[in-house]
This record gives sequence, structure tokens and C-alpha cells, in this order.
Amino acid sequence: MLVPFTSRPRSWGRSVLLAAALLVPIALPAHADDAAAGTEIHLVQRAEMELPRDRIHADLRVEAEAADAAQVQGEINRRMAAALKLAQAEAAVTATSGGYSVFQEEGHGGGGGWRGSQTLSLAGKDFAAALKLVGALQASGLALSDLRFDLAPETLRGAEHELTVRALAGLRARAEEIAAAMGLAVARYKHLDVGNAVAQQFVARPMAARTGGSAIASAPPPVAEAGDATVWLQVDADVVLLSRGN
Repeated sequence: MLVPFTSRPRSWGRSVLLAAALLVPIALPAHADDAAAGTEIHLVQRAEMELPRDRIHADLRVEAEAADAAQVQGEINRRMAAALKLAQAEAAVTATSGGYSVFQEEGHGGGGGWRGSQTLSLAGKDFAAALKLVGALQASGLALSDLRFDLAPETLRGAEHELTVRALAGLRARAEEIAAAMGLAVARYKHLDVGNAVAQQFVARPMAARTGGSAIASAPPPVAEAGDATVWLQVDADVVLLSRGN
């Protein structure tokens, strides 16, 4: 009667060993899959160059004040029409109007007078012509709000190809350098994102604004130097590294 009880532990022990043996081949493929997947790293590479800024922008404004809104609007319309006529006579500069606002000032004990303004924007590649026009518009009573230089869109597009080649070459070299240091090899690029060329802007300090619409008696053209812009492009990638034997 004792035989069944002594055989049970032996049978149970064999079952445990068999179960452990069955578990081994289940774990091995998972380990093999991890090895096949390799080591994944994320890299970011940036390429830069210096290019001379080739476009100028200027924002000026017409300002007026009067006892009622209609007078302010009429004054702004008259002076903006004259400013546009002057600007459009310069073929090397593009002129556009915008930013029109009229509001009532708060006065003591009730409503105050009315004020208003409208913006005139200039853009072009002929710096001398644009700056001369800005001086003429200032002399007619417009106030200079902003003066800046940048790169024309076609200039940026022209730089993108070279920057892309540089950035990708740098990314590849860095991936191979890291792989070599780890005793691995570059297997593939799992993901690659290539950005667009971006340029640093330069904003020149405008002359002090004049308000009230009074003309500046003798306004020489503003003096400003465009200088160079730093243009950059960035690429980033997920890189898979494998052991050299794979």
C-alpha cells in the first residue's frame, strides 16, 4: 500500500524536470529575436553655412489724430495714398499697405479725441533704393517701425541641397563612429527625418518714431548693414546597429 505514495513524488519530480525542459525552447527564440533586432540609437545632426542677407524689409506707419473718427480716417487715407504713389514709383521695391486701426482716446470726464494709424510695408533686394525710399517716406511724415534683413526664399532653397548632403554625411560618419566604439556595425536606418533650411534673421534698430503726422524736415536715408546670416538644416535618424558577425 506504500508503493503508490512513494511513486507519486518520483512521478512529480519527473514532471517538474519535463516542464523545465519544455520551457527552455520557449525562451530561446525571444533571446534570438532581441539579438536580430540589434541596438537602436537616435542621432541628430546639424549642418550650417554663412550666407549674405540679400533682402530688406521696412515697416512704416501713417499716424493721425483729430476730434472725430471721420477726420482721422480721411487724413490716414489721404496720406497713405500719397505714400503708396511715392513707393510705387520705385520699381525695385514692393509696397503693400495694411494694419489699419482707428480708436478713441480716453479723456478726463468723458470721451477724448480720436487717433489712428496704417502700416506701409516695403520689401526688395536693392538695399540702396529701399533705404532711399524709407528716407523719402520719413520726410513725408511716416514713422519707421521696423527695419530688417533676411534671405530670399530662392536663396534658402539653393542652400538646402548642400546643407542636406553635409548633414547626411555627418550623420553617417557619427553612426559609424559610435558603432565602431561599441564593437558593432551599422545595419540600417530605421527612420530618417530631413528638415528644411532655416536662416537667422537680423533686425536693425529703427530711428525714433515720430507721432502726430508732422513731416521730418530733412530725413536722410537710414544707415544699416545687412551682414551674413547663419543658415542651418537638421536631420535626425533612428539607426540600427548589429554585431559584426550578423
